[in-house]
Amino acid sequence: MPKRHRASQMRNRKFLDPKKLAFENQKFKRIFKINEGLRSHNLELLRECGRKEGFVNDAMRRRVWPVLLRCEETIGEPLEILTNTHKDESQVALDVPRSVNRYPPNIDDERRKALQDDLKLVILHVLRSCPSLHYYQGFHDVCTVFLLLFGVNKAIVLVEKLAIYFLRYPLLQRNNNAMLVELGPVLEELSLVDSLIMSEDEELAAFIKKSDIVPFYALSWVITWCSHDLDDLDKITRLFDFFLCSNPLMPVYFTAAVVLSRRSEILRLECEFSTVHGFLTKLPQDIDVERLIGSAIEIEGRYPPIALQYKSGIGLATISTVNTYDDLWISLDTATIIKEGEVKVDPAVLAAESEAQAKAALEIPHNERTRLPIPTKTTQIQGKDDEFKHHSEFVLDKLRRLSRQDVFMMAAISAGVGTLAFLISQDILREWILF
Repeated sequence: MPKRHRASQMRNRKFLDPKKLAFENQKFKRIFKINEGLRSHNLELLRECGRKEGFVNDAMRRRVWPVLLRCEETIGEPLEILTNTHKDESQVALDVPRSVNRYPPNIDDERRKALQDDLKLVILHVLRSCPSLHYYQGFHDVCTVFLLLFGVNKAIVLVEKLAIYFLRYPLLQRNNNAMLVELGPVLEELSLVDSLIMSEDEELAAFIKKSDIVPFYALSWVITWCSHDLDDLDKITRLFDFFLCSNPLMPVYFTAAVVLSRRSEILRLECEFSTVHGFLTKLPQDIDVERLIGSAIEIEGRYPPIALQYKSGIGLATISTVNTYDDLWISLDTATIIKEGEVKVDPAVLAAESEAQAKAALEIPHNERTRLPIPTKTTQIQGKDDEFKHHSEFVLDKLRRLSRQDVFMMAAISAGVGTLAFLISQDILREWILF
């Protein structure tokens, strides 16, 4: 048989490989479904695609993410030049030089410096456009992902929407003395991780509790959507697909899914604080993102955000991103020009009103925010005969106690979320967070 004919046969066999054909067919179906959602502007369909399978590739993400964040019509418009300054700009100046070091890979110093300059522009423009936003360490990781996919101008528009509707908690809210760090909204969300683990796996929850672990190990996972901890940009963007299509509490469900997936490894550890905490703080680079996303969706289905707050005894603020997601965000899906008597309501007006309410929420100090009312259902804690609390309330108390240690917390936040995990593992901090 001539060599040319044999080579042609080999190419045909490869092309007709059933597994490859099946994969290409599935990929085609996914792209077709996404395109249908874009054509019909069906956000519900797009969210279904983003949650279950993702948006295939970055080219498709550049089409879909602006639609999901409701800025496809404004993303190409010239940006206003902002000359005001934001109170957190000095912290941004410290963080940016430490960024763009893990991805994209294999870039020279000149390209990295250019990306860092662009990243600074993105962050500062977002903060200046909404002065009530509080910059937090890790926000630069989130902005980097958008910058790499969209460039400076488009990233600014997208991140502003993301910050207002999904990442609205003011992680670095300071008092008048500029010393105290207020982690309240994040601590409350983190405390829900323990409630989910306890509901799903009592043995694992008991082990974690016995080792005196609080879920500070997942701080960076939640506030950066894992972009601070993973090096693989494909995995990060897949998670962003997922989180953009879900309630802002989804990073908490994902965190629980990760911990539960490592059950056997955790239970083989010595039940001791520094050992268990050191293990949990490291998000494995080889995680199976699709499997964990599927698990997170199942967990969310069993304990939806409102039900989870009731179950845990931790009511988040009624104006939190979690509890306003349906009213301020999802409700805009079906906004059309309708008549109320003789008055027409323009969807653009409804969107502007929604954004105004979301921004107004930033103005209210954490301790003045109304909590979701929680039914009086409590669990007695062994050894505390006079105290009746949900377990998650005790976890939250631990987290709050830790966050009040001003000097160490400020040092940790300034140095990075990784340093925070190290400080927690030291005895001097450990004794502050135990009962």
